[in-house]
Amino acid sequence: MQRILIAAYGGAHVATALPLRQALISSGYDPVMLALTTTVLSYKSQNIPFIRFLDHVDISEKRIAHWGDHLSRTHHRDGIGISTEESVAYLGASWVDLMDEVGEVAALARYERLGLNALCPVRTLIHIMRQERISAVISTDSPRAERAALLAAKSLGLPNLCVAGSFVSIGINFLCLPDQGQRICVFNQQMADQLAQAGRPTSSIRITGNPAFDNLNQPGDDALRAQLRSQRGLHNLSWVVLWSEQPEPANASLPVAVRQQLAAVCDKYGWQLMIRLHPSSQAHGASEPLPPSAMVSPREESIRHALLQADVVVTLTSTVGLEALVMGKHLLVANISQYSKFVDYRTGDGAYVVDSQSDIEAALLEIFHIKPRVQVVQQGRHQNPHVSGAAQAIIENLKELIAAPRP
Repeated sequence: MQRILIAAYGGAHVATALPLRQALISSGYDPVMLALTTTVLSYKSQNIPFIRFLDHVDISEKRIAHWGDHLSRTHHRDGIGISTEESVAYLGASWVDLMDEVGEVAALARYERLGLNALCPVRTLIHIMRQERISAVISTDSPRAERAALLAAKSLGLPNLCVAGSFVSIGINFLCLPDQGQRICVFNQQMADQLAQAGRPTSSIRITGNPAFDNLNQPGDDALRAQLRSQRGLHNLSWVVLWSEQPEPANASLPVAVRQQLAAVCDKYGWQLMIRLHPSSQAHGASEPLPPSAMVSPREESIRHALLQADVVVTLTSTVGLEALVMGKHLLVANISQYSKFVDYRTGDGAYVVDSQSDIEAALLEIFHIKPRVQVVQQGRHQNPHVSGAAQAIIENLKELIAAPRP
């Protein structure tokens, strides 16, 4: 049985990887899940076997131990499910790969310029693939270990495919490159056009949808929504605002400020705020506590269940907004993040977009009362894909690559 490596980080990436795993099994392949960062928690919670850098990296090796410990002091975070040893293995091996490739001085300069995005541990991934007897690779779209997995597969002559699980504009500088997977699978035509305009050969782009969205809409959702809301003490007339929070490294106080504002607005109008923190968020340990009137959607709760309970989703950059649109939920996006330029939510797709934090309250009121602008936004939302089958479409593309003659 052919062993297929799936490389994915946490958050939206692992949500893409999980249905791909099931589709591989159904197609007679043996998926090998490379768990990166918080992906470990998702796999553990579902009793899914996985491998980590730590399983293939010797953290007692002098250089790996030194650089892994040094970088971990800055980048390791307790409380998000990643052990210090795993951070040392990932960061140390990645740094040694970079240093051996370009030299210590150039490595330090690259890290100064790019931060962790300077790391692309191709040599370590080659070692992992050989040890795990990998036949082909699927990777989601991130510039470090996931990109390294695709480059390692290319170096070994293995079929390889990239799945863009979110907006391609976020990583357009590397997703447009021909070595970012023999093929790249994207959500819709808009994203395919963006890649082609950036220089990606159109012959390597496939529109498949997003596997993370395959099961968002299911029969019986109205009854499940009522059940979930009842368990939280929400009655049928409760209007729930779901805040999907993302970290803001350049302005850590921004998500907290929006969170507080939403709590005040919800208290003012008798709405219920539900908070969904990002897996990498340190909010629980921050000096600013979560609003006492807010409900929290815990990490263990599926995004789908959180969205079912909500009436409107508010975010700055989270791809949870895409899921909200697919599920037919109202979406309010505030373009006030350092990452807003990379996130392409549009009115034509069904998002209500504002350009300042001060506009959030008025926008929520318009959505609540379904004002004329909201009606226009709704028309766009109804045009979004609500179909399943993305995971199987991606596996069919992989099968074609596996069956193709090797150069």
